[in-house]
Amino acid sequence: MKKFTAIAIFTLGFLVAGNAVAQHKQVRANVPFSFTVGNKILPPGAYSITAVSEGGIEIRNLDRHLSVLAMAPNTADGSKKGNVLVFEKHAGEYSLRDVICETAAMNRSLVVKHWKKGSLMEEAENQGTSSLVYVAIGE
Repeated sequence: MKKFTAIAIFTLGFLVAGNAVAQHKQVRANVPFSFTVGNKILPPGAYSITAVSEGGIEIRNLDRHLSVLAMAPNTADGSKKGNVLVFEKHAGEYSLRDVICETAAMNRSLVVKHWKKGSLMEEAENQGTSSLVYVAIGE
């Protein structure tokens, strides 16, 4: 019985410690526009982004209780500083590109949506419309 109790206490301690680490690597932001992550379109709203593994993050809409898991490995690029979400805007559509948060030690890059190629006329109209948009991260 003592052995079972010791194992239960050890397991509980491990889970609590693991939870504390996971909670440390969480950021929040209010995104004022719809955006894509992979092939999923997410609505505007309050979001939490949590590192769930070395190569993945969970993006959760706190208003509508939606969540998406995405591949987003840590990047070793030390030139990315600040506490922001970086979106790539192309022809009026936004895609989440980077999660950069120095205070939470999170520097993740996502695969950006491949934009559909249209007619030559559409390409000419949209030429030069790609840009980066930054949204501040709160904690």
